[in-house]
Amino acid sequence: MGGPRLLDLAGLGLRTRGAPAGESLATADETIEAFRALMQSKGEHLDEEREDLLGDATAFVGVGKYPARIKCALLGWMALRDALAQARAASSAGAAPEVSEGGQA
Repeated sequence: MGGPRLLDLAGLGLRTRGAPAGESLATADETIEAFRALMQSKGEHLDEEREDLLGDATAFVGVGKYPARIKCALLGWMALRDALAQARAASSAGAAPEVSEGGQA
């Protein structure tokens, strides 16, 4: 894996590396939305509260200047969002999501 594909997980990795265990789902949702806002900021910094929430992932502020790179940078974050949604659905239904042969829920 190299080049732009490193963006797939790099931003998410920077954020989760310092994330405390047991961080709330609400905080995870806020963090995902803060990163989306960072990508839509076209290279402008966010407010201090959201940048603190993102931690080292704010290093990706410049990616927002390159529309072709935004989707790549968001890939890991959107996968996390979808996994959280599946976990919530399974939790409210009282069962774990089924995993298909290809590893997809």
